[in-house]
Amino acid sequence: MAPTVFFFGGQGAYQPGMFKRFARSSRLEDALATIDSVAAEFGHPGVGRALFDAEAPKAAELARTDPFALQLTVFAAAVGSFYRRHDAERDSVLVGHSLGELAALTVAGGFDVADGARLVCLRSEALKSAEVPPGGMLAVELSERRAAHLVGTIGDRHSCVAVVNAPQWSVLSGPLEALNTAQRLCEAMSIRVRTLPSPYAFHSPGLAVAAEAFAASASRIRQRPLRHAVYSPVLGDFVTDATDCVALLVKHLTTKVDFLGAVRALHAEGMGAFVECGRSGLASLVRASVPDVTEVAEVAEVAPREADPVQAPKPVLTVVPRPALPTAQSVALKLRQLYAASLGFPEEAISVDADLEADLGIDSLKRTEMLSKVRAQFALPENVNDGRLHAHATLSQLAALVVEALSHTNGVNGVALAHDPPALPTVQSVALKLRQLYAASLGFPEEVISVDADLEADLGIDSLKRTEMLSKVRAEFALPESVNDGRLHAHTTLSQLGALVVEAMGGAAEAPKPISSEIRIVAPTSDVGGVLSHLREIYASHLGFPVEAVLADTDLEADLGIDSLKRTEMIGKVGSIFELQDAIKQGRFFAHNTLRELAGMISESLAQAASFAGGR
Repeated sequence: MAPTVFFFGGQGAYQPGMFKRFARSSRLEDALATIDSVAAEFGHPGVGRALFDAEAPKAAELARTDPFALQLTVFAAAVGSFYRRHDAERDSVLVGHSLGELAALTVAGGFDVADGARLVCLRSEALKSAEVPPGGMLAVELSERRAAHLVGTIGDRHSCVAVVNAPQWSVLSGPLEALNTAQRLCEAMSIRVRTLPSPYAFHSPGLAVAAEAFAASASRIRQRPLRHAVYSPVLGDFVTDATDCVALLVKHLTTKVDFLGAVRALHAEGMGAFVECGRSGLASLVRASVPDVTEVAEVAEVAPREADPVQAPKPVLTVVPRPALPTAQSVALKLRQLYAASLGFPEEAISVDADLEADLGIDSLKRTEMLSKVRAQFALPENVNDGRLHAHATLSQLAALVVEALSHTNGVNGVALAHDPPALPTVQSVALKLRQLYAASLGFPEEVISVDADLEADLGIDSLKRTEMLSKVRAEFALPESVNDGRLHAHTTLSQLGALVVEAMGGAAEAPKPISSEIRIVAPTSDVGGVLSHLREIYASHLGFPVEAVLADTDLEADLGIDSLKRTEMIGKVGSIFELQDAIKQGRFFAHNTLRELAGMISESLAQAASFAGGR
């Protein structure tokens, strides 16, 4: 059986009163008492009370008024969350996110609780004595590469991508002025941002002086043998007894945390059970980062009754039973047959682990063509359009993604399962499914999203993001494209949307009356200006940008983040709209850097086509 992975949260691990509703254990009490006694050594009040008092200061308030207390409370919350409910097996793997790595090392035995707390205090004193300039951290809904472009645009040498949380979530760190600039730029492009309750610009070069002071003061702390394996998102590898853990914690202050890389590395090692110690939102990041986690669900915490205190159940990840699916190996062999027949190769010449581009010469155009055949072969629905399908390098990787896609449909081995029409779901059950969908897509912990929360006022979901999410809702509930009722766009809560979805599912046989006609882009004449105007509308619509943000001379890759895969997809859409599918096959259409260049190529091709038609 694969080991269980336990995650320890960082800055988001603490919530006031987070232990209030649960029975106290002697192990938890002893740990918190030890941490409070260490706080007294440094002349500070204890922090354990805040974990049981819902009226205690929140993390954002402590970040402003008492950074020392915040850091020690975060450590106590992470260690306490584990001690309150868990007994890790010998072969378990512990992973800490940011400051959570110190908690992971402590629970693993690398430090006792007292020395772990002392390291937190010494770290806080070093940060204070170094007179670090005001800084902070900003979560942005961007990949690491696009986040790095944003940092480059700001042009502040003390700012950086500090944390890579998930494929589309990164954290910037730097001076407050630079982060304010980044936030304004993101808001202008309708990119979601969230300020983290962090008193300093952690994991950035601006903390180098503090890191040096911390190294000097922490050198007296004794490191102990590890009782459990620890994987470090900073090292990108397992920690061993030969690792200088104090030096690792010093390195933390100025080095990036690759949480996404850690999750994927452990998942690739066959680890499929991930348990979050606390409720800092790491579970949702895991689900967004590796393919198989849609198969698992975290068991909710149950509050004990006042008169009959019991321990809350351990949050375990439970596999959800599904219909029998083909194995990845059998799918890979079917793919080999399909590719051999389509490419004219002998089947034995194609290895399922061969690199499709380097070894078989399958470029991006051919890849797109073959994926269409794969969808037909395995009866994958059209809404299965995950970018990972395009990013696979081998047939083995593609097979794993096909099996994953099949697990989300009602088909097994490409054959539809016959069944009676299911009863309509209730509004409540749909609202809860919507909450799961929105939490996973927005990168929020599921528990922070209320089904009655105002999506715009409380969660910051603007009209562009609302449109994007409605596309996902249609795919999730298999709503027909004809369901384009303006009320879907006008909903303000998930409860309202749930009621509309149930109504749409019940009346799917009758086409609803459209409230507004669908906008259609009609291929223009060969005028460059007209072509350019249409291209801006097309790219803005498909990328979710305002039209005014997509300029004629904007660099599509550097400024808009359109990589080669996305470029191929967009060229296909453009070719279909302008009826230039044959001309698109010419490589020069893929060499453009701006829409002005592409407009010129399209205009020229349209003129040539018109001339040819007129001369026949």
